[in-house]
Amino acid sequence: MSNAAQIIVLEGPLSQGVTEILTQAGWIVTRAADTSELLSRAGEAALVVVDGLAPGMDLEARRQLAQRMEAPLLVIVPALETDHEVVTLRAPFEPEMLIQQARKLLAETRTEVVQVGELASDLTTARVILAGKLVDLSSMELRMLIYLARNVGQVVAYDALLTEVWGYAPGTGDRKVVTNCVRRLRKKLGESAAHPEYIVTARGVGYRLC
Repeated sequence: MSNAAQIIVLEGPLSQGVTEILTQAGWIVTRAADTSELLSRAGEAALVVVDGLAPGMDLEARRQLAQRMEAPLLVIVPALETDHEVVTLRAPFEPEMLIQQARKLLAETRTEVVQVGELASDLTTARVILAGKLVDLSSMELRMLIYLARNVGQVVAYDALLTEVWGYAPGTGDRKVVTNCVRRLRKKLGESAAHPEYIVTARGVGYRLC
């Protein structure tokens, strides 16, 4: 869906694993092959993450990039480097530090929230709030609920969930993976399959977020 927060990453020696970390946190993440591709696609992004040691990405290039883009820019830099002109994250870093910085930058620019009753799924920061409290979800539970929220009101098929959330090749994967995840989600959301408030079963097809 068009309101899903997308992050574009230009990787390099300091940023190995960044794409995977951000994807597991619930965002749509794609890689840019080089600076030219990054600039051509910058309009698609809600956030751009750049490795400060990627080819051609010196101090001046970063600053020009930040000036040319509407989306916020996060630059990963070596531990001893300082750059006061752009937002930086020093390597090495813990995954949670990257996630927190991404959420902060995204929240400063826009917020896309799908509200269903007391359940609020923030597509921008990839967080889920129930009755005003943050819901503690595993990585896959979060990814599934955010994916359902991006398709709110529509039935999402088992195969689509297995492909888009778990990364299985189309037509592969066990539906039990999905049903087990839904069971855990329902427990954390305080609902049951018999009396769903948020996640409705389309028998034999998939699931729908009301």
